[in-house]
Amino acid sequence: MKLGSRLILILCILTVTNSYGQLQKADSLLGLINSTKSVSEKANYLNTLGNLYRYKNQDSAFKYISKAREIAELRNLYTQQAEAYNELGIIWYNKKVKDSAYNYLEKGYHIAQKNNDYRGMVKSLNSIGMYKTKSKDYEEASSALNKALSFKGQIKDQTLLSMLYNNLAILNKSQGNVEVALEYYHKALKIGEEQADLKGTGLITSNIGLLYEAQNKTELALKYLNQSLAIRVKQGNKVGESYVRTNLGLVYENLKEYDKALDQYRKSLNIKKAINNKRGMSILYNNMGIVFKDHAQYDSAFIYSNKSLKLRVKLKDKIGEARTRITLGQIYLQQGNPIQAKKELEQADELTKAYRKFSVLENLNLTLYQVSMSLNEYKNATAYLLKSHAYKDSIFNIEKEKSIAGIEAKYNSLKKEKENLVLQQENDLKDAKIKRHIIIGVVLIIVMVLILSFLVLIYRSRQQLREKNKKIEQQTNELAETIKEVRQLSEFKENMTNMLVHDLKTPLNVIVNFKELKNIDCFEELLQQSGYTMLNLVHNILDVYKYRDTKLEVNREPISLLEVLSNAFKEVSYLVDVSELKISIQTECDYLINADAELLKRVFTNLFSNAIKFTPAKETITIGLKQSANGDIRIEIANPGPGIPKEQQELIFEYFKQGDKTDDGHVHSSGLGLSFCKLVVEAHQGKIGVISETPQGVVFCIILPETKAEKSINPEFSFKWDNLKISERDKVL
Repeated sequence: MKLGSRLILILCILTVTNSYGQLQKADSLLGLINSTKSVSEKANYLNTLGNLYRYKNQDSAFKYISKAREIAELRNLYTQQAEAYNELGIIWYNKKVKDSAYNYLEKGYHIAQKNNDYRGMVKSLNSIGMYKTKSKDYEEASSALNKALSFKGQIKDQTLLSMLYNNLAILNKSQGNVEVALEYYHKALKIGEEQADLKGTGLITSNIGLLYEAQNKTELALKYLNQSLAIRVKQGNKVGESYVRTNLGLVYENLKEYDKALDQYRKSLNIKKAINNKRGMSILYNNMGIVFKDHAQYDSAFIYSNKSLKLRVKLKDKIGEARTRITLGQIYLQQGNPIQAKKELEQADELTKAYRKFSVLENLNLTLYQVSMSLNEYKNATAYLLKSHAYKDSIFNIEKEKSIAGIEAKYNSLKKEKENLVLQQENDLKDAKIKRHIIIGVVLIIVMVLILSFLVLIYRSRQQLREKNKKIEQQTNELAETIKEVRQLSEFKENMTNMLVHDLKTPLNVIVNFKELKNIDCFEELLQQSGYTMLNLVHNILDVYKYRDTKLEVNREPISLLEVLSNAFKEVSYLVDVSELKISIQTECDYLINADAELLKRVFTNLFSNAIKFTPAKETITIGLKQSANGDIRIEIANPGPGIPKEQQELIFEYFKQGDKTDDGHVHSSGLGLSFCKLVVEAHQGKIGVISETPQGVVFCIILPETKAEKSINPEFSFKWDNLKISERDKVL
């Protein structure tokens, strides 16, 4: 199991409170509420009491805060009113009533805004941003949090500012922008250390350590994780201590310092047992089983892995159970028992069918490949190895998407910072205007000359502001153009890389590993198929680039359409045999047409390859030939694989464009094959398209215009596809 998939990312504040201390504070607040004569103080105490009960007893919290809101609305206490709406919004969100939560938070923000209550505005925006991040609505989250950040100069509450930086870090981490996330975490940590906030610094140092581990900066990761551990031990936060020790164990495991890893796992496990956290116990048992396996201590590995399996079955944690069964399979395999290993892995395979955990599926199929090789099941081994690489490619693509998202997030962050600068200046200007109006109202007659001077100063200030805004706008535009050019270049390079990696990887693996595969019964066919695949890809690349801007030359001559189909089929016949597919030819006869035989053969080879890729094993691919009344020849190649959404059906014929991924991680085109097909068909003045009206089933259709096509003169004409004769309608191979 890969380390990255087992890191416990703690991106929210762990609430561990002292129950006795809370009860004492609650009793004290109730006494103050009953004794105070100040209405504003009573509203403040009720809000504080509701906040105290927010996670412990939501009904009590709702009662106290609602009472605070009633008092605040009756007496026009806007600060307390905004605070009450914000607290009610948080309660509704914890109850999973999101619409009501956002409604109350927005009301709290608008009330605070009317009263120039910057603290209340920041608190509402901070809550909205945090919850939007959890809902993966990153654009709304960024808007709210950056707007809150623009008011940082107007608030004195450093704890609230630290919370804002922490939420901005979580947002950027979620978008893959690790560097910006680290910057905000360090800002939050600095405030926490200045405020001696053990709870906050314990959380933040842990998150910083995890981000450094994700960047493979192990020394820094250990530094901050150990710092977090020391804080949590001092704080007496057992839950937090357990999470940090688990992550320290994973880091030491990655460094192959197994004794240190086991020491941290055991200490974390003792805490999990004490608080009866069975899910946490199951994770730690599995981690310890992996360490003992890697250390070749198989008896201990079996003991801990079976403990993990027992808990995960009881918890109905299917993905967790699959992970543990993979670990058991690896242990059996290392002990030389591939039969038992295969049983465990097959059960893991059943558990993962309903999930798309690529890291688990990659590990599962790689282990199944190793087991199949041990059992001399080379055909199965090849299939599992290809699946493993496919899932690995999916993980690679996801990381690439995150990398691009990180670049975009960084650009948006820079843009937001510039916008915040403008907002900050506008807020400063607004404050200056308010002060000026007060002064003018008090000493209107006495300071007329000063007013005139002040107006001149304002005019100059506005001129400078306009110049600054103009300069910022110019810089923003220049930055946007630069990023656009970089992204276009990056997209081109990435498309080329993806195409070459996806399409050349499998045939090259076969050729490079021919010594290992030469004992397979179908070795020669496999090698020949790999050669055909690479040759077809090279032809596609050369022709697509050659004829993007020049006209494709077509050498027309009378040819047999069925013979061209037969020649194309030979290049993919091995793939048909491997997948145990059937080919159905639906035609009344052969057709003689005037066309370029070589180009059409490559078109059909690409379409056959595409159909084979998505057709389930033992299913049928149907080829239909028909001549319309006006002489056009219609060729259809249908497969029962996953359908293509309508919005993707035109996109797949464009250069380097791909359809959406299917459930098994494939895409409908590598980017060049279908582009080449369109190029050739249009060079014959024909049309190519795709029909996919249902979730299952795809038909690629080619219409060649009237070319004096005619039926074969010899009605008994026939030819051979792999020694099977075709001369009747609806013949099935």
